[in-house]
Amino acid sequence: MLNNASAKTGGTWEVLVWNPIEDKYDYVWQGKSRQGTNFLCNLISHDDPRYYLQAQFKKTSSNGPKYEQALKNYVHGARFVMSHVVFVDNAKTAYVSCPLKSVVDLSKTKMEACFGASDSAVQPAPTATVAGSTDLGTNQFFDVTALIQEVKEVREHENNRSSFVVNVHDGSLDSETQKVKIMPLRVYFDTSPPTPRSSSAGQPVTTADSKAFLEEHLKSKTAVSFFCISGAQDDQRKFTFRTTKNTCLAKAVGTKADKLNGDAVLQNLQVDETVTFELQTAGAARDWSKEPAKETRCKLLAQFARNATGVRELDEGETTWQLNWAEATEPSQGQDIKSNDGQRIWFPITLRDHSGTIVLYITEKAAVKLADVVDAAEFQQFHAENRLRFPFWASVKVWRRPNKSGAGQPGLDAASDNAFDCFIVDASEQDMREAPSLRSAMLLPMLGNSTDNVLPAALGMIRKSDHYAMAVRYFTQEVPPELTKSASQVEAGVPMLRPCSRVVALVQSTKRSKLSDAGANGHKLVTHDVVDLLPQFGDVNQKYTLISFCTLDTVTDFKLDPQGRNKNQAALVSVTTVLDAGTDGVAQPVKELVVDNVHLLTAEESDAFKPILFKMLYFAALAGQMSRKREIEWSPDESPAKASACRVLGRSPTGAPLPDYSTP
Repeated sequence: MLNNASAKTGGTWEVLVWNPIEDKYDYVWQGKSRQGTNFLCNLISHDDPRYYLQAQFKKTSSNGPKYEQALKNYVHGARFVMSHVVFVDNAKTAYVSCPLKSVVDLSKTKMEACFGASDSAVQPAPTATVAGSTDLGTNQFFDVTALIQEVKEVREHENNRSSFVVNVHDGSLDSETQKVKIMPLRVYFDTSPPTPRSSSAGQPVTTADSKAFLEEHLKSKTAVSFFCISGAQDDQRKFTFRTTKNTCLAKAVGTKADKLNGDAVLQNLQVDETVTFELQTAGAARDWSKEPAKETRCKLLAQFARNATGVRELDEGETTWQLNWAEATEPSQGQDIKSNDGQRIWFPITLRDHSGTIVLYITEKAAVKLADVVDAAEFQQFHAENRLRFPFWASVKVWRRPNKSGAGQPGLDAASDNAFDCFIVDASEQDMREAPSLRSAMLLPMLGNSTDNVLPAALGMIRKSDHYAMAVRYFTQEVPPELTKSASQVEAGVPMLRPCSRVVALVQSTKRSKLSDAGANGHKLVTHDVVDLLPQFGDVNQKYTLISFCTLDTVTDFKLDPQGRNKNQAALVSVTTVLDAGTDGVAQPVKELVVDNVHLLTAEESDAFKPILFKMLYFAALAGQMSRKREIEWSPDESPAKASACRVLGRSPTGAPLPDYSTP
């Protein structure tokens, strides 16, 4: 009977805390990476465990101490008398699995502890039926208690994910056939999981432990309660059932569990006595991960992505392209990420690399893979909650094909816009162990000049610019014999400035970052005495100051504090602004830099990345030595189609390694 009206009457409810978890998630706000924290638990009616609801405590910049106290108070099995109940106004019921769809705001609700022994044996007793899931519409989280009919074999996916299907039932009947309805539930888990959480103290089992747990209950013919699973039905009345991020399992208790555990008929069902939900099936989708793709760069692809070129090898039929070491921008909060028919994920993202930028649409499968989420439903959930995050660097595969109007055929004028469709069909986090090869450098003569780009650099190489966001001071490098005719500067060791919009550097901090106020709701984070992990390319004694702006909620995203017993903290940082350059303009190295993204690294990770960075510096310097043609005139002998093929996402074409960057 708990609702807004009854909460205002002064009523009280005795409840028990069950399965408390601290949900930490990454998201992007106003172009910056952030981290949010939310405490979640279920509150069970002490009088009847069939009635339970979700409660949350969202950590903010103003309630930090109160939040930490809540973590200590709301432990598994603790009892409280709840009154003056306040609900979370913007709770999305699609992501609430409890039978009562209201979500209690623990930060505003009065909770008086009942002292004495906790009652950890009490747990929710879901009443939803398997057959009742035929009424599902679009994605909805729910709980169910059921017997295990079959546990199938594990299937491995990409990005350290695996899954298996478990068939469950609870004796409820299909309305048309009057046979017992079987639900095929796909259980996802990390292929190489962290240490599993013990369930010996009455805690529920996570999906990392699930297969052995379910096989044990299949053998003993005892019921299991599944909490926070997802179900959905499409327009063809086909279903999908899967676990979610917060799914947990527990040995079922309560009246329904007792009935299932004592029903020998249900425990020994024959196949002809059952009917299974008809599942959504993927069509014969093209496996893009197995298809080679020609290597390209953002600026280069942007020049021919949607228009004809007059080069038969490019314009006749479809082609596939790969971009490595690209920054990918997440869709902003509130952005429409669905196709016009609302049936799939489909939205534009900006990609940026050392050459420039390009905006391309991304398919649902590629977006799910890039964000490293379970499926499209979880992608949409994270986007709605502002928790979606793409990796620091990405590798993407792009499909270019003549559009449906029949344009884009050989012989079309190169100025014909929209003759081709061009979009991302596969994507993953960039493998930071794979540097560009010498074959990658063969693309450089075709790249146009751009200042809206990202350049690798040591901090000592960054300079202030009068006309651009900043510049990087490279020295010219030895030019490979294959590129000498295309180079405007062949002599090595000559200073050279390349303007850019962002710089990525590898740094190390030995001091804790300092926090100070910066306006009513903001904070300024300053880290002094930061050193470059490539000191040979600058003053080895130079110390730098990194500055960022954040809220108290997001401060951990930018802190460079040494962790534990470590005396330093390594990180990749994305620099967007330089604040000083002494009195001599670009002639002086900068000492203060503004950072908008940080990717923390272990000492082992930073050591492994250094050799890759040396080659990336060489590549970026060499790119600045190429002649710049005002108008690109491609021919059958010289065009992007002559690029070598990449066979794996994140890896350049096989070839001789690039030299390391060197200074005079």
